[in-house]
Order: sequence, then C-alpha cells, then structure tokens
Amino acid sequence: MDTQDRCGEEPAGHESEHQQPEAPAPPGNPCRPGGGVAQRCEGRLNAILNASSDAIVTMSPEGVLTDINPAGLDVFEAASTTDLADTPLAGLMAPEHREAFGICMEALLRGEKGYAEFESVGLCGKRRWIEMHAAPLFDDHGSVNAALGILRDNTARRDLNKQFIQAQKMEVLGTLAGGVAHDFNNMLGIILGYTEMMMDGMAVGSAQRRDAQSIFHTAQRAAALTQQLLIFSRKQALQPQVVDLSELIVGVDPMLRRLIGENIKLETIPEPDLGPVEADPCQIEQVLMNLTINARDAMPGGGIISVETSNAHVAGGDPAHPGIPEGKYSVLCVRDTGGGMSEELMSKIFDPFFTTKPAGQGTGLGLATCQGIVRYWRGRLEVESRLGAGTTFRVYLPCLAQTVVATREQAAGGPPPRGDETILVVEDEPGLLALTTIVLQRQGYTVLKASNGREALALVHQRHGRGMDLVITDMVMPEMGGKMMADWLHAIDPSMKILFTTGYSDWDREGAIDATMEFIPKPYTPSALLRKVREVIDRNPVESPGIEDAA
Repeated sequence: MDTQDRCGEEPAGHESEHQQPEAPAPPGNPCRPGGGVAQRCEGRLNAILNASSDAIVTMSPEGVLTDINPAGLDVFEAASTTDLADTPLAGLMAPEHREAFGICMEALLRGEKGYAEFESVGLCGKRRWIEMHAAPLFDDHGSVNAALGILRDNTARRDLNKQFIQAQKMEVLGTLAGGVAHDFNNMLGIILGYTEMMMDGMAVGSAQRRDAQSIFHTAQRAAALTQQLLIFSRKQALQPQVVDLSELIVGVDPMLRRLIGENIKLETIPEPDLGPVEADPCQIEQVLMNLTINARDAMPGGGIISVETSNAHVAGGDPAHPGIPEGKYSVLCVRDTGGGMSEELMSKIFDPFFTTKPAGQGTGLGLATCQGIVRYWRGRLEVESRLGAGTTFRVYLPCLAQTVVATREQAAGGPPPRGDETILVVEDEPGLLALTTIVLQRQGYTVLKASNGREALALVHQRHGRGMDLVITDMVMPEMGGKMMADWLHAIDPSMKILFTTGYSDWDREGAIDATMEFIPKPYTPSALLRKVREVIDRNPVESPGIEDAA
C-alpha cells in the first residue's frame, strides 16, 4: 500500500498529467490585441497624440486625411474629425504650395520619407505656415498603404525671423548711411560755406541773393535727407537750437503746397504766441513733410490738410496723454480728411518697414523716423483716427524756459565774432580744408593746415607745441584719425583745446570721447563754425585726458 500509495503520489516539482503547462508568450509586441496590456498601450498612445502640440495625421496614398489628433483639428479650424473626413490635405493649403506637397507624396509612395513646407488655410480661412515631416506606412506585403505626417506650426518662428531680417536691414542701412554721410556731408559743407560767403557780399533783396538763398536752403534740405537714416539708427550727433514751430510751418508752407498737389487744400494755422522748443529745425521740417505726405496719400481723390500749432499744458497722469510728463508743450498738429485707419492698422504704423503703399512706393520708414526724431527731442507723437473720419497726428515738444531762450538767442545773434588766435585745421578733404582756411582767415585768425593726424603732429613738433590756441580736426582720416592725434597732442600739452568734427553718424567710432571735448557736426555753415570756434577759445581751460587716461 505503501508502495502503491507512493506510486500513486506525484513527485514534488512535477505537474499532473491532467494539468497543462502554460505556453510561452510568442515573441513580438507585448501590446498584442485582446489583452489588458494592449488596452493600456492604446491608452498611452492616445494620451500622447492628445498631448502633442504638433498636428499628427494619417493619410491614404492619395493624400486624403484618414485620422488626425486634436492639435491638427486646431490647425485646420475643424470642430471634429467629421469636418475633415475624406478631405485631401492639399485642399487645406495655399494653391501655390500644392506642387511642393505633391513632390513629398511622390517620395512617400516610393517608400521614402518626405518633407514639405507650406501655408495652410483653415476651414475658417486662417493661414499658418506648416513644416511637415512624413513617413510611409507599409502593409504585410511591403507596399505603401498609408502615410504618417507630423505637422508643426512655424508661423511664430517665421514672424521672429522676419523681425530679425528687419533688424539686419536697419543695421545695414545705418552702416551704409554712416559711410555715405561722411563724403556727402563734406561736399554739402563746401556748398553751404561758399554759398553763405557769396550771400554776405550781395545786396539784401537782390535777385542774385535770392538765387543764392535757394541754393543754400536746397543744400540744407539735402543734408536733412541723410539724417533720416541716421536718426532712425540713433547714431547721429546733433546740437540743439531754439525753434518756433509757428515760424517753421509758415516757412515750409510753400514747399508743402508743391508736395501735396492741386487737388488738396492746405490750411496753415500758426499760433502767434507759441512757446519755443529745443530741436533741430531740419528734423522738425522732416517730421512735418513726412506727416503731410502721408496725409496726401490718404486722400487720392482730394481733401483738406490742416497744419496748425498750439500751446498745451499736460497734467501729470492725464489719461488722454499716456506717457507724456507733466509740463508745458508746443503742439504741431497735422490733420487730414481722408478715410482714416482701423485700430489694427494704427497699432502697426510706427513699425519699421511697415507700409500700406504698393511695392516700390513706400519704404515703411517715414513714421518710424518721425517717432525717432520726436523722442530724441524728449517729445511724444500721438495719433487719432477712425474709419471714415480722417486722421490727426500731434507732435508734443516740451517748451523751453524764457531765460534759456534769451541766453541762446543772444549768443546766436549778430555777426560772427572775429579773432587773432592761431588755429590748426586738420582735414583730409582738400575742398573743405581750403574753405575752412578762407573762413577763418577772413575773420582774422592765423591758420595752419594738415591733411591727417601724422602731418599735424609733425607740424606741432616743428613748433615745439607752442603758439596754437585751437586745433580743429576731423575724426576719421587716413593714416591717423582725430582721436589718436588728440591723445598725442594732450600728452605734449594737456591744456590744448580741440574741436572735433565729422560727417559720420557714428562720430565716436574711434573710442570714447571725454564729455569735456568739443564737437560740431558736418555739414556746418561758416557762421556756425566761427561762433563755435570763439566759444571754445574763450572758455576757461579744461584739462583734457592724456594717453594714459584714454587707454
């Protein structure tokens, strides 16, 4: 029994003949259909598709959408997959990009990966720039029976790229303008100089003097043209003047009438008792011309442009003038009776290179330049417009105190002062060097000349550094520029007075210049130069930095 009992028992560790061992799982995807694991994998896949910020689609070999995730529905402005059922993907893109998409589909049908970049058009018309990476899907026989596409919305990236390109354009324009301005301002300086000297010898009111004045004012306007890019790049060095905006608009009135044409009426309304401001009159004229031209272009069928000035007092925190500090202002207003602008358009008008004009008829720099000029002189530019109700631009410039005005007008009035001092002129432009020499000599000064810094230093050494009351030097010259020469001169004589000048916009390009150093920008008139020379010579000596300090 015992033997029988023992034979009837199954040894430990062995399975009964009635108990079948579990078959091993076949190799392959553990998420096979029919089990709980498969459901979990499917849930995870759906979670990934739903969480993806990229659109993920499947397509038939003909490019028809068969499935799409929620991000894809947002891209194509669809409420559900039903809205896109049996829709060819090519039908959701701009027509000019469908050929590139067709090339991508041909690659997929060959079993290769595909790429396409296109502008999509949603069901509601919204456009987006899409970058698509696609891969073929194969059936059991190795044939392509579908395609998987991942679509990324690159609209924001392309917009940033446009802004970067615009910034590069601005930098290139600033660099180009700076290089051109040097030579151009030298030539304009010669024209202005000789013209002013010609007018000094002509009878007031004569036809010859009127002709010379026309040349003089034309050269001034030509100089202002170069300033448009220089101001925009904020590299210009300007000197302030006392400006009466009412006098300015009266003086510019004839030129504005020629600009706007006969089908538009111009009304000029100057305030007789307007507060004076601190600005460059050529720049303010430029602002006025740009605003007037914009008003003209807004009324192709004719209308009325009003240019007027007024006094204003802005209270602190005034909601009607956000961002304008409290104080007294002179206001220049340009109003038109055109079609007006929408709020969306008004939000863009000061953007660089933004224009609503046809290609080739506008640079998009006009209003951006106006805003740059006004801000430079601590002012504000406001715009008010409604569709069908015209547009009004108002320039707010802070008024000067009367004591400041009186002091500056006294300094600028009267004939240019004379002198008997010795002045060294260092200038690489022969024509301008000759003109400056004539202007100074006519006022009684003794003039020494040099065409660059090395020649100037050699001349100073010959004279042992004695007998020079002032050095007028261009900043940028061949062999040795003005800044380096000034350092050597101050090493010889720390009290040497130096007046810098240049036609470059980036006039400090050779290094930081001490704030006590004097500067006059090109192009300058003979009278402006003579007043500046007298001012610098008569000023109490100020010790200038030597080589050690400048290093």
